[in-house]
Amino acid sequence: MNNPLDKIKNKILHDTAAITIITLVSGLALGLVHAITAGPIAIQEAKAKEEAYKAVFEEAGSFQTVFDEQDASVEAALDENGFGGQDIDEAMLAVDENGETLGYAYTVTTHEGYGGDIQFTMGVENDGTMTGISILSISETAGLGMRATTEDFRSQFEGKEADENLVYTKNGASRDNEIDALSGATVTTKAMTNGVNAGLVAYRYHEENGVKIAVPADEENTAETTGAENETALEAEPSEETVSEEDTAEVEDDTEEKEENEG
Repeated sequence: MNNPLDKIKNKILHDTAAITIITLVSGLALGLVHAITAGPIAIQEAKAKEEAYKAVFEEAGSFQTVFDEQDASVEAALDENGFGGQDIDEAMLAVDENGETLGYAYTVTTHEGYGGDIQFTMGVENDGTMTGISILSISETAGLGMRATTEDFRSQFEGKEADENLVYTKNGASRDNEIDALSGATVTTKAMTNGVNAGLVAYRYHEENGVKIAVPADEENTAETTGAENETALEAEPSEETVSEEDTAEVEDDTEEKEENEG
């Protein structure tokens, strides 16, 4: 006569084996899918970034990598200037068809967005003039923070100078370094302004310390250096605040943040 306990044990062993096989097969399938899709996804991301760089440097024929991972020295400069909530993910030199350097292009991630991280590219010409910004990813509130993607907002950064940090205002920009805030989206405006300021800090750092072009490890190290001897190099200016005086009213900030939350 069969022992009921043996039947239960056999069933448990059978079920365990079945679950193990299913898990292994699923894992292999997921790994295969990842291997198949990783390449195309990487290509699309690189293409999107290239298009974003071209959007802020239309005259560039190519872009030379300064670094494509966060640089410790640049991140330290951001911390020193009060922009620790931002990252410079990538730095490039924009080069024209004749090989002449036009300026710098940066990929910036700000971690201060209302809906999470916001990533964008920005360009700064050799003379310290901003060429504009192009947003890569954003998840802000529809109708509020998402208006950061509009031409009206983005175009405000074109022509701004890198010699001073930008501030945002709710009362209409009247100074060269002011940005009109998005109504009801103070958090998003602050995140974008701080992100751009982080890029300007990176520009000033590179102008002061020079830039070495990254080369593949299997090639001879012939990296060029630029900007180190620039006697007019701009020095990073500490910034404790990036908002205008009228933006210090806590009641107004609380009201707008509630509006954005309800949106």
